[in-house]
Amino acid sequence: MCGIIGYTGPLNAKEILVNGLAGLEYRGYDSAGIAYFDAGSQIKVVKKVGKVAALRNCLKKREDISHCGIGHTRWATHGGVTDENAHPHRFGQVTLIHNGIIENYHQLTEKYGLQGRLASQTDSEVAAGVLDSVYEKCGRDPLTAIAGFTEKLQGSYGFCILFDDRPGEIYAVRHVSPLVAAYTSSGAMVASDLTALITYTKEYFVVPEGHILRLTPYKARVYDMGCSRVEPEMMEVNWNMDAAMKNGYPHFMLKEIHEQPDALHNTILPRLLGGVPDFTADCIPDQIFTRCSQIRIIACGTAMHAGMVARALMEPLLRIPVTVSVASEFRYENPLVDKNTLAIIISQSGETIDTLAAMSLAQSLGATTLSIVNVKALPLPGKAITCSIPMQVRR
Repeated sequence: MCGIIGYTGPLNAKEILVNGLAGLEYRGYDSAGIAYFDAGSQIKVVKKVGKVAALRNCLKKREDISHCGIGHTRWATHGGVTDENAHPHRFGQVTLIHNGIIENYHQLTEKYGLQGRLASQTDSEVAAGVLDSVYEKCGRDPLTAIAGFTEKLQGSYGFCILFDDRPGEIYAVRHVSPLVAAYTSSGAMVASDLTALITYTKEYFVVPEGHILRLTPYKARVYDMGCSRVEPEMMEVNWNMDAAMKNGYPHFMLKEIHEQPDALHNTILPRLLGGVPDFTADCIPDQIFTRCSQIRIIACGTAMHAGMVARALMEPLLRIPVTVSVASEFRYENPLVDKNTLAIIISQSGETIDTLAAMSLAQSLGATTLSIVNVKALPLPGKAITCSIPMQVRR
């Protein structure tokens, strides 16, 4: 999954961005890049296929100073693994980074005459081209432009945006893809994951879906799509920040293997009462388990493999059908799901797009959905009952 970070303030923006991207490496990626305002208020873009370390080496050769910029780690979806397809993308007066998928990018390419004008094969650059057009037509007002821009998009997104004529400012907007933000005496920040922010602050807020975030040094302001101010709900990190680090292991996978006994201990013991499972603290009623006649487990990757283990344990005990589906295939199975189905959605990040889409389908078919994620206070869409469980202790 792609990673996002943005910073504006008095500190060295390039260093903060690269360090933040290094903190997001566990998500998996194939390229990394940053865009920043230099001392002359010009936007510079540096991006590179490979590890964040390769990007860091490229930036060492640049002595320019910056106090505002955005950074991204990409996991290729639209277009191959190339420097051109890496983020950030620049089109006209707009430079942006993007998590998610723009499903109508082909139609937008035709509607806005972008054929032959794109440097990459990505849906993200198409989005930059559309926003640039909207920005110019609305008189270069960022809030109005972003509000109009999002009306034209189909799919999911978390955008961080720089405008040429707005040095020192970062704008962000999200639909499905999570973003969190914070502001301190060290500046204002936005990221796709708290792990990129916790070095600087324990206080943060979740960017509300369908709202626009505006960052200036020391300030973070949230606006609805009518451009009216909204006060975000401030939250505080209350978990061990060491859990987000490698702690001496060469990579996160090895760390997680060794953490499995602790992960099981931390996950199961708090949810036992008198030797019987109890989910009262998670606000999960017993009725959702007693009234179901079948269980559908939906996930991707290693989460799906965890679901296969769950099936092997659950089905012999419950004596009801338990089916495990890869989330990306679930929507095309014409699944047998009804009001007596309990759909268990597993996602470590809580933002896997295929998994979210599968959850929405299960809900539309009448299923009760139970989400198991590894992110506190994650604003999952729909009516899922969300149980924030540390499947792995990393975060």
